[in-house]
Amino acid sequence: MFKLVAFIIMLHTTPGVILAAQDSAVSQSLPPQGLSGLVLRGEGLARYLVFEVYAARLYLPAGLSAERALDAGTPRRLSLSYRRAIQRGDIERAAWETLARQWSERALDKVRPMLDAMHGSMRDVREGDVYTLDYAPDQGSTLRLNGEVLWQGGDARLAEMYFGIWLRDPPLSDELRLALLGGAANP
Repeated sequence: MFKLVAFIIMLHTTPGVILAAQDSAVSQSLPPQGLSGLVLRGEGLARYLVFEVYAARLYLPAGLSAERALDAGTPRRLSLSYRRAIQRGDIERAAWETLARQWSERALDKVRPMLDAMHGSMRDVREGDVYTLDYAPDQGSTLRLNGEVLWQGGDARLAEMYFGIWLRDPPLSDELRLALLGGAANP
């Protein structure tokens, strides 16, 4: 168990994560549902050493510039198709570590109740499971596991912060951010 926790922490904090864009298995993640006008912007496969961790896909409105990916008025979807079993607590700890590198404690405290509610709804993942996070400006965020709604809520700030794990500086991985944004400049 300790090795898995260390692995997840290293994945989220080590800049040398190796990624391969356009992997065929990435295409197996769920397509956008209920968010009209979104198109696949980019995809990447997160690896650590020889381990494939998850395939990620980012959906944004067609023609949107990378700089607007995290704007409050931008609907979006992030899909993570897991290649390994990971415990919910490990996912949560890795998310908090990345958020703590990106935001002040004061900024995090403002959304902590929403983050805690979303994290509390998460479940352990098995190989093949797909988490999706949607943001619709008029509805907030929706977290799904294999298509089942686990949590709905939040506001534009929460969406900016959570999608920012992959898209904001410093991201989870520079290479993954570039792959998700289709090789475009950073938001």
